[in-house]
Amino acid sequence: VLNTYSREKRSTLSVTQLEESAAGAVWFALSVMPSQTVSLDNESDMVEFTAYYFEGKSLFQLHETSSFLKEEGRWRYHDGVLADDCGKVKYGRNLPCLCNSGKKFKQCCATKVR
Repeated sequence: VLNTYSREKRSTLSVTQLEESAAGAVWFALSVMPSQTVSLDNESDMVEFTAYYFEGKSLFQLHETSSFLKEEGRWRYHDGVLADDCGKVKYGRNLPCLCNSGKKFKQCCATKVR
């Protein structure tokens, strides 16, 4: 994961820091929104996404608009802006699963926290 960060951001991070920040989180679904911007220089771009995860038996979401830079021919995460709806989420057990499996949430990803 450290290698996916931009050169500038990698210089201030360590594998240990990344491991500690993710400890206890079980990531299970990702939704990427269609891009609304077009990069004119083809060296930077923006991506909006929502990622879902469990901590303990609680459901959380991370909703971010991320900035990426192209370095040495590879896209690297640079930074992001968190949306106001980040945090703990209430989601109905009988709603479609967030992973888009077509199953109900309670019969799919919710089983990961039982």
